[in-house]
Amino acid sequence: MADLVNTYRAERLRTNAAVSRATVRAWDRLHLEQGEAITETLRLVEAGQARAVQLADGYLAARRRQARAGSSAPAGLDADRYTVARLRRADAREVYSRPFGALAGQLAQGSPLPAALASGRASVARLALTDLQLAQTHAARDWMAEPANQVYGYERVLGGGESCPLCVVASQQIYYREDLMPIHERCQCSVSPLFGEHPGGGNVPRERDSGVRVVDDPEIGPRLMGEGWAA
Repeated sequence: MADLVNTYRAERLRTNAAVSRATVRAWDRLHLEQGEAITETLRLVEAGQARAVQLADGYLAARRRQARAGSSAPAGLDADRYTVARLRRADAREVYSRPFGALAGQLAQGSPLPAALASGRASVARLALTDLQLAQTHAARDWMAEPANQVYGYERVLGGGESCPLCVVASQQIYYREDLMPIHERCQCSVSPLFGEHPGGGNVPRERDSGVRVVDDPEIGPRLMGEGWAA
């Protein structure tokens, strides 16, 4: 199982890095042409989302096979259900216009152009990585919710490298299959499905004395927050 989890993680991180680099290059090349930049960025992000859905579908099916709960054939999740507009429930072009608004605002306040451009570049990359993560979490939730897949819950699998403290705490509980995994911006965690019959009991309460809480973000859904952070 560990090899499959690690392979899936590596493929996801490779996709995330490629999309992040491409969106940054698009920003550097097209930041003076907002409409064209947004069109190109959305093309890159939604191609990455389609890849994230494909990877999640294949990984979960392979896990099902390992658990002897069914075949390893992917479900064939429809990538069109996991686009920026559908997942955020917002206009995709408006979402990706935000870095340009921030750029204009910083310049109006007297920030040097290189600093303002760097801030916009980071904002575009942050949006892109979050949208790829949303595609993965929603696809995984939908796959696991199918009764035929015999999943009763899942565990959170930390992303590569040094994980943030919020994710470390959130990984110490079991979630029901219908729960959408709470994330934060740039989050790169994934899921490990639990197959078979529920052993009894419930999942650990989402809000506890752990320094972590979950709030419902109108765009990204369940969001991990540190204790004392403003929602």
